[in-house]
Amino acid sequence: MPDEWIASSLGQLIDIRHGYAFKGEFFHDEPIGDILLTPGNFQIGGGFKDDKDKYYDGPVPDEFVLQEGDLLLTMTDLSKASDTMGYPAVVPRRTNARRYLHNQRLGKVEILNPSLLDIRFVHYLLRTREYRNEVLGSATGTTVKHTSPERIKRFRFMRPPLDEQRAIACILGALDDKIELNRRMNETMEAIAQAIFKSWFVDAIRDGLPEGWRIGTMRECCERIENGGTPRRNVEEYWFPQEIPWLTSGEVRQRIIIETQNFISKKGFENSSAKLWPVGTTVVALYGATAGQVTLLATEMSANQACCALIPRKDARSYVYLTALSAVSKFEQQATGSAQQNLSQGLVSSLPTVIPKGEIVSKFEAIVSPMIARWIRNLKEAQSLAALRDALLPKLISGELPLPNAERILARCA
Repeated sequence: MPDEWIASSLGQLIDIRHGYAFKGEFFHDEPIGDILLTPGNFQIGGGFKDDKDKYYDGPVPDEFVLQEGDLLLTMTDLSKASDTMGYPAVVPRRTNARRYLHNQRLGKVEILNPSLLDIRFVHYLLRTREYRNEVLGSATGTTVKHTSPERIKRFRFMRPPLDEQRAIACILGALDDKIELNRRMNETMEAIAQAIFKSWFVDAIRDGLPEGWRIGTMRECCERIENGGTPRRNVEEYWFPQEIPWLTSGEVRQRIIIETQNFISKKGFENSSAKLWPVGTTVVALYGATAGQVTLLATEMSANQACCALIPRKDARSYVYLTALSAVSKFEQQATGSAQQNLSQGLVSSLPTVIPKGEIVSKFEAIVSPMIARWIRNLKEAQSLAALRDALLPKLISGELPLPNAERILARCA
């Protein structure tokens, strides 16, 4: 630990302000009004995400309108593992006229003396294991976990000089900026791919099928369609060692899957009806909360029986994927069941699908496939960058990895 680092507590340097109790009658899931930030806008491990936005179109006190760069913390967590409680996220730049609103379940960090503490450094400090342990250890509640400003402010840490704080935040922030750039690039490529698909295969048949085209089924575009499988008995040796990636329906939320959190042993795989699905397979979730959701495999995987694989013809990978993706709302409407939503392989296989004449699908594949390949490369690069950030963060924050040239680093970040 460098000699010039000073033992400090957060309470000496920051305040945490609660948000506003916005009226539920003005809440919306559809994009009406401003964006009301909630714990759903926080990533596990810290960071902002915008795939679960809530909206609000009622009266808003000015002091609860957030600005770009504001630092927020989750104060309440509904998940069993308290996945996001206490973690930070930085309010991003607005890309439209909607404002970001400060909800009551979030705390806003305010620096008491900017000459002593950099807010970007605090963002990364509050993503360390030591801070996380402190927050979880002092949390209250059973089903719903809570923390408070006073508990968070009790956290103690070693504070570097301001220039070193800024250099640490600069290094980690550069990695996060590249991850965010890749995410936005992928959003753009997804939008372009879907626009091309719509132009070629939706708008083209709006006034009738072109000559030689017909309506068939998804089955005709695939080499095979099959469900995954699970070993008949939940035996420990079936799951360890971790040898074969094994997808569950609950993971079918992302547009593209490059890795899974679960694995099955070769013995377990051989004692199940699961198959090893190739890269380029489109997967539809059949059961539960994700029923009807669609993903594309960027890695060879097996899966449980709640997943249905569309193994496409080699010249139709992108076409099958985008056709299934465009049918998500239809799949969700077709799902049945009271306690749990269910789809069947038969419903997925019989999805009405445009069958163009000649080499139209192959030409489409030649245009869109490189986009999806770049999309996958961006995801893998972002994964590597996140791993590097997570490895550097504790070493930089603790002083284990010193920065003797903080001024030079800051000059490059300017």
